[in-house]
Amino acid sequence: MNHLSSVLDFIHRHAVFEFKNDPLTKHRAYFNVVCCAFVCFILSRISLNTGEAYPSITTFHVSNSWMHIGFRPYMCLYFLGYFFESDRYKSGRMRVLFLMSTFLYFYDKSWTVCAILLGVSFLLVHMDAWLARTGSISLNSLMLLIVFCRDNCVRPLSWVCLCSIVYLNMSGITLPMVHMKRRLQPQTAKLPLLYNGGGPLVMYVRIVELMAMFWFPIGKYLLSPPLQWVIISEALKIGVVYVLSQYWTKWYERTGFDLAKKWNKQHFTLKGWRSAGTMGKYLQRLIERNIRCDTVLTCIHSVICVFFSIRPASIWLSISTMNQIKEAAN
Repeated sequence: MNHLSSVLDFIHRHAVFEFKNDPLTKHRAYFNVVCCAFVCFILSRISLNTGEAYPSITTFHVSNSWMHIGFRPYMCLYFLGYFFESDRYKSGRMRVLFLMSTFLYFYDKSWTVCAILLGVSFLLVHMDAWLARTGSISLNSLMLLIVFCRDNCVRPLSWVCLCSIVYLNMSGITLPMVHMKRRLQPQTAKLPLLYNGGGPLVMYVRIVELMAMFWFPIGKYLLSPPLQWVIISEALKIGVVYVLSQYWTKWYERTGFDLAKKWNKQHFTLKGWRSAGTMGKYLQRLIERNIRCDTVLTCIHSVICVFFSIRPASIWLSISTMNQIKEAAN
């Protein structure tokens, strides 16, 4: 692993430019992201004979255009990211891996097409590096939100499904908080009803799309199945989402004990509780109850969306992007 990291660092120093972290206003940061999104849109409108590819839900790309590869290498990097999670060179190494992953899409392509696609990937990597310093939200996330709005702007059912998730996501358990050392105004914390936030469902879609890169029918039968395959594909999805939901809070350190430790470091505790251990057990029971509701509601929502030919993962990703915009504005 150390040898691989050294190679990635060497390529990063010689192939990927770094940009200065200049102080910017929020409006300028949004403007930078919108400009990059406009460039991606223009590239997606330039025709290029690349052949068809499975339309990804979690990454932006357009077949038979200069954006044929687009952000699809991020699907591979999403699962490799934890190897570099605590590394100060994470972003640089990820961008080098992005460029290297581009070569996976060059099979059976002409030299001219390969050169164009590699050049576009090189451009996307540097736009990502530039926006990491001067932007506000993820470029891929913004493009997915634009595509969702474009495809569903005249479909009332899509907006009903979106609004229902937003409403449920705003629901939850409100907990009274007190400061352990100072007297402050009453504080509250909230445990969302949809505690995992659609993460397991999006993870399932990413896994299927990654497999569809190597065998196209997997995506066809599991994410956009014909009528006779709907029951099987949905049963498999529900099973995988249920299993992932049981471990999601541990992977992302969002268990009741993790929350209790976090609040304890900030000198906050639940009203009437002093021990972080017993408070963690109480929070964990509440979280487990919310996770059960989250899993059931997410699966029911997914089945309803599929029945009306709506992609539920695109709804969750759009909500995630809206949350990024909200956080960047604060």
